Parts: sequence; structure tokens; C-alpha cells
Amino acid sequence: MAYRRIPIRQSLNQANLIMGCERSLFIVSSVFAALLIFVGMTKLTMVVGTVFWVATLFILRKMAKADPRMSQVYLKHVSQQDYYPARSRSHRR
Repeated sequence: MAYRRIPIRQSLNQANLIMGCERSLFIVSSVFAALLIFVGMTKLTMVVGTVFWVATLFILRKMAKADPRMSQVYLKHVSQQDYYPARSRSHRR
């Protein structure tokens, strides 16, 4: 009996990226840059906001090329404990 082959569609397995960056980090950095630009309303804050956005975009693209889910992996790593004692069951003390 031959095994049935089921193709894995690429569209279901791709990371959720915007402009080559992780979606949530891109949105946060864009909103922060827009706040800098539109709230400050001076030439200095416009330049600082634009430079911040371009630099953040560059860094986030490099991060996404290394691992498209790097921030999620890091947050999971930080939430883990340093030591898990050996126990036979979770409800025992």
C-alpha cells in the first residue's frame, strides 16, 4: 500500500512579514516614528523620526532574514525558567 502524498502549500507556511520585517515590530516602529514626526512638527523631529524609521527598518529586515519569528522566540526564551526540578508528576510536591 502506497502512502498518500499531501503537498504542503507555501502560502500556509510563510511567516507574516511586512516589507521584509516582522509584522508586529514593524507596526510598533512605524507608529513610534510617525508620532515623532507628527507630534513634534519641527524639522529636527522629522529628521530624527525618518532616520529612526529607516534604521529600524534595516535592523528588522536583517532580523527577519536570520529568523522570521525571532522576537517570538526571544519572548518565549525569556519566559522560561532557569531551572526545572525533576519530578515524576506535575501535581506531586
